Amino acid sequence: MSRRAALRSRDVAVGLVLTVLLAACSTVGTLSDADSGPLGVTQGSGEWCLPAFETDSDVVHGSEVLYNESDSVVQIKDVSLVDARNLEIRDSYQGPPRNTLVGTLLGWPSAERLQKQAFEPLGRIDPNSQANLVILLRSGDDPDSADLSGVRIEYEVDGKTFSVTTGYSVTWRKRC
Repeated sequence: MSRRAALRSRDVAVGLVLTVLLAACSTVGTLSDADSGPLGVTQGSGEWCLPAFETDSDVVHGSEVLYNESDSVVQIKDVSLVDARNLEIRDSYQGPPRNTLVGTLLGWPSAERLQKQAFEPLGRIDPNSQANLVILLRSGDDPDSADLSGVRIEYEVDGKTFSVTTGYSVTWRKRC
């Protein structure tokens, strides 16, 4: 085999290997995207100044909208915080979609007030509909700040389990 033929053969082999690797990476990316299922979530970030932020107090956070983009019911199984510092999740609710989100509030509304505003424990999202995700958080022992980088939602559709994480990171500061 001539030197030129050997180089050409090597170039073809390298090209084939790169093509296979590129195809494998593309497949992994597609599978990862498919694993999040039909539940869409709000993406964004924010920082709020809460001068009354205190240790061991309740904080209501409602800046995410969940979008069921399927013809099937979404059944929420678990809600957890991602990379949370000085916060723990105590409870989660869903509210009717409105023109505004709940945002962040200190304290927690009474059960009667939640019912009056049509909030209910997080669970079922009907086909092709949306719900406002509202979570009750308890602050920890750092009196000056708290943060989280997202909310992870595990859910089931037609017997299959999926999870999706909001990209909505939040930082609360007592001193602004």
